[in-house]
This record gives sequence, structure tokens and C-alpha cells, in this order.
Amino acid sequence: MAYRGDVFPFVPVASALARAGHEATYVVPREFHPLFRDEPFR
Repeated sequence: MAYRGDVFPFVPVASALARAGHEATYVVPREFHPLFRDEPFR
């Protein structure tokens, strides 16, 4: 089980890495997937 405070602090890091050309995969519980569908990481 994850809480927003466990997941959201790393979104900017994963996004920045993906935008910089790195292949970024961020593993989170399924209930968070819809929130991140527009982010550049998978």
C-alpha cells in the first residue's frame, strides 16, 4: 500500500529524467496509473 506522500515526491524526478532522454520507468500501485498517464515516463 502506498500513500501520496510516498509516490508524488518522485514524480518530478522521473519526469525530468524522461525529458532528458533517459528511459524512466516508475513503478507505483495501479490506483496511481490514471494520475500519471500524461507524464513522460512509463
